Amino acid sequence: MLLVFTVLACFLLNVASYETLNGQAKSAFKELNVILNRKIDWSDELEKKALEYLKSPSTVKADMIIKGKKTFPKDDTSSLGIKTWNAFDERFKKNGKKVRNLPEGSKYGCNLIFKTTAKNQILNGVCLYSKKK
Repeated sequence: MLLVFTVLACFLLNVASYETLNGQAKSAFKELNVILNRKIDWSDELEKKALEYLKSPSTVKADMIIKGKKTFPKDDTSSLGIKTWNAFDERFKKNGKKVRNLPEGSKYGCNLIFKTTAKNQILNGVCLYSKKK
């Protein structure tokens, strides 16, 4: 019975961890965006839509999308914020002009799914942008 309870608790913790973006990862996403454009604003709604996008890309639309995926060794103990930065830094450099050109008042939100396998840690994330019309 204890084993069943433990497995259920772990499952619920994993599900819950995907519903709310980790604070360090959120800070990394915000910092990567602010470096390029201080006139765009974080959107909790787009944060939620970004998670939906990761689960089912065809169901979510956005004016601009930046995706990132990176695999880390299983024994990598760096924070989720550092891993997020490492996964997205090059993506933001590549898409820097697009982010810089977003008009003032545009919104963005990001999210990620982080999984650990027998050999690796896998970070799969996305940022969605909605241009101010």
